[in-house]
Amino acid sequence: MSSIQSAAGSFPWYLVCLISLTLMIGQIAVLVIMLHQGRGKSVLIPAFMQFLAGFFVYTALMDCAVLFLSTPKPYPLTAFEQWLFALPWGVYLGAEILLTAALAFGIAGVLRYRRSHLTPDVIRETVNYLPAAICVCEPDGTVLLANLKMDGLCRTLTKEPLNNALKLWEKLEQLRERGSEEGKDQLMVRTPKGETWLFFRDSFTADGKEYEQIIAEDMTEQHRITEELASENHRLREVQARMREAAVRERSLVAAREITNARMTVHNQMGNVLLVGKYYMDHPENIDEAELLRLLEYNNYFLLGEVEQPDPVADPFEEALRTAAKIGVTVEVTGAVPKGAAREILTQAVLQCSANAARHAGADRMTMTLTEENGELKAAVTNNGDPPAGPVRETGGLAALRRETEAAGGTMTVESRPVFLLTLTLPTEDRGKSTENG
Repeated sequence: MSSIQSAAGSFPWYLVCLISLTLMIGQIAVLVIMLHQGRGKSVLIPAFMQFLAGFFVYTALMDCAVLFLSTPKPYPLTAFEQWLFALPWGVYLGAEILLTAALAFGIAGVLRYRRSHLTPDVIRETVNYLPAAICVCEPDGTVLLANLKMDGLCRTLTKEPLNNALKLWEKLEQLRERGSEEGKDQLMVRTPKGETWLFFRDSFTADGKEYEQIIAEDMTEQHRITEELASENHRLREVQARMREAAVRERSLVAAREITNARMTVHNQMGNVLLVGKYYMDHPENIDEAELLRLLEYNNYFLLGEVEQPDPVADPFEEALRTAAKIGVTVEVTGAVPKGAAREILTQAVLQCSANAARHAGADRMTMTLTEENGELKAAVTNNGDPPAGPVRETGGLAALRRETEAAGGTMTVESRPVFLLTLTLPTEDRGKSTENG
C-alpha cells in the first residue's frame, strides 16, 4: 500500500479527505450540542479530545495537499512531517474509521440524553406542537418565546410575522368579535378561516424579572355549540310565548264551554218543565200535581243558583228517565249503562230525544238499545212517534249532544227514514264500571 505522500491527488487520497471533512463537521456538531445541553466534564472532555484527533488528521491531509500538489514546494519537510507523510494512506483510513465509531457513540449519547432529559430544544419542540397558542415577551413587547401556533395566528390575523406581542394585542382588540364581553385581558377573535380563538393576557415573575404572556385557545367547537344553544333558546322562548297564548285561549275556551253547558242545561230544564206543564194541561188526570210542583220548585232553585237544592239528584241518568216519564214518554233501556263520561252523554241523549219525541213526533214510548262491538259502546235511540217529514236539523240540544260526543272521542249519526234513529258510538274506557238498567 502506497504512502499518503505518493497517493496525493489519487482517488484513495480524495476519499480519505472527504471522510475527514465529514468527521470534522459531525464532531463540531456533537460538541456544540453537548455544550448546549449543559453536559458535564466527563462527557465534554472525551468529545473535545475526539474533535482534536479529527482536527489533527484533517490538518495533516491538508498539509499533504499543500506540500505535494504545489509547485514549487512551499517549505522543506521536518523529520516528523517526513515520518507522518510516509505512513500508508490505509493508516489514515483506519484512524478515520475509529473516529467514525467514536462519533457514532457520541451521537447515540446525545440522542439518549435528549430522550431522558428536558433540554431547551425538547421544551421548544413541545411548546411548538401544543394545541394552544403561546407567546412570552418582555414588558415592552419583545418576543422571547412563541410557538408555531401563535406565529401562524399572528400571520393570519395581521399578515405580518410575530415581532412585537403588544402590537399583536392591539390588533386583536381591533378584531374583537362583536358582542363579546370577555373582559379587559380576555377577548374572542374569529379568523378568516372561520376559527374562533379566545385570547388571554397576563403577567408573571420569574427569577425576579417580570414577563408578559399571551395564550390563545381554540374555541371554535364551543362557540358553535354556544350559538346553537342560543338559537335553540330563542326558539324555545318563542314556543313558550305561544304556549302562554294557548293557555290563555284554553282558559277562554273552557269558560265559553262552561257557559255553553250551562245554557244547554237551562234549555233542557226549561223545555222539560214546559213539556210537563203542557202535558198536565192536556191530561190533568195523568199528572200528580204535587210532583209537578216539586219539579217546578227544583227548576226554580236551579235557575236561581242556590247552593242547597231541596232534592239533590243521586243519579242524573235515573232522573232523566223520570223526567221523560213526566212528559209522557216511557224510555226502555236495553243493555248495560256505563259510568263516567259515556253515562253523562247518554243522559243528555235521553233528555233531548224524549223532549223532541214528545214535542215533534207525538211519541209516548222511546227505546235505547246499548251494545258493545269491537271495544266500543253503541247506543241506538228511536221512538214510536211519527217519522220526521224531512232530514233532521241538528240545532240546539242535538248540536250540543254531537259536540259532547265528538269531544269524548265518539261519533253520532241521525236518520229520519223509515223512522227516527239516533246512533251514538262511544269509547268504553269505563267498561268495567258498567251497571245494568232495564
